[in-house]
Amino acid sequence: MAQANLGTIDPSTTSGTDLSTLLSNFDDAVTSGHSGAARPAYALQGMTWTQIVSASQHNIMYYDGDADIEFGRFDVANNRLTMRPYDLATIAGVTAGGDIASNGTYFRGGGKRAIQFSDSLLRLNPDGDFANGIFTPGLIRADGGALVDSVRGIKNVTGDYGTVQTVGAGIGSWAGYNIDGNAAFMSNGSGYGLYDDVNNQWGVLCTPAGNTDLYAGGAVKVTADASGAIVQGRLHATDQMYVGNNGGGDSWIQFYDDNSNTWRYFGWDDSANSFVYEDNAGAIKSIGAANFVELTRGSGWAQNTRYNINHNLGTTPNFGYAFLRCKTSEFGWSAGQWAATGTTDRSNNDGSQLDFGITIGWSSTQAWVKTGTEGPYLRRLDTNGWMKPTAANWEIKILVGSV
Repeated sequence: MAQANLGTIDPSTTSGTDLSTLLSNFDDAVTSGHSGAARPAYALQGMTWTQIVSASQHNIMYYDGDADIEFGRFDVANNRLTMRPYDLATIAGVTAGGDIASNGTYFRGGGKRAIQFSDSLLRLNPDGDFANGIFTPGLIRADGGALVDSVRGIKNVTGDYGTVQTVGAGIGSWAGYNIDGNAAFMSNGSGYGLYDDVNNQWGVLCTPAGNTDLYAGGAVKVTADASGAIVQGRLHATDQMYVGNNGGGDSWIQFYDDNSNTWRYFGWDDSANSFVYEDNAGAIKSIGAANFVELTRGSGWAQNTRYNINHNLGTTPNFGYAFLRCKTSEFGWSAGQWAATGTTDRSNNDGSQLDFGITIGWSSTQAWVKTGTEGPYLRRLDTNGWMKPTAANWEIKILVGSV
């Protein structure tokens, strides 16, 4: 209700007619339902009235004694009341039973611009007033995708595999995923791979339906293509290396011949059942079943005695040699040196022949040696003359095998 009074009425100057007019105006002001283009002349402080702006717009006005203040506007055609801005700082809360529409351009919170909707984008924290960004304890769902700037971001996958897909031109014409500025998995449409973004060099580079290159130190070390793989540099296997496969036929390794500027074969010839190699004339030759074994009689030996040693070759050797190996240095010979012995000596004054050699023989299971009746003899290395090796300082070595 309007709070107003008529002030002091002087009976000496106020006629009955004047008093009737004053009381009528007071009643009109207090209970006014006035509507019109302008405030009525009888308006008092605290009066509300309706301003008819047009047939479709009616404004609710409040007269404060000096001026009219607009409460809100009725949209007559749509039966809608639009309120003017109010400071709700002292209001505990607002509950709306329906939609809330705003004709402004933003919502503020805590003195900061939180949401802006002045153009085709809905902007959250548009001024960066919330320095730490936007937080939600749940998930953010963007079915169309999400941008990190005006053009680059992620979207739903259009290929056959994957979780998310990049969108927009990548930096340096390479699109992809960068891991903390250290490495990137990226593609430019004609190649893709893993890139060292610190040292600016590739780790792995693949060409669709083409080669795959493995890099080290900025250089290609392995190139895989439809025919196999090419290794640039050393190839080191700490355990075993296999060539061929079961039922695969011949297995080959090729070596480059710089003299003839061509490749030479070495490998297993399945039909010949043997190892073969290519000579410098281009002929393939068999190495055969080369098999060797080194045997030692080191537990003592004497002259004119036979010693048998199992060779475990699985076949009968077709060659054999016997040697002496020095264990303790003497007469100019050093420990570890090998020596072949003679077989006869005609230095006796009577011209007789002395047997001081070592004879070797073999079978399919054993190799054997027999020392001469005088034992083996060797030439001294410190002076001229002969020496007679002893079992204490020398051992017998046997080499047998087949080719």
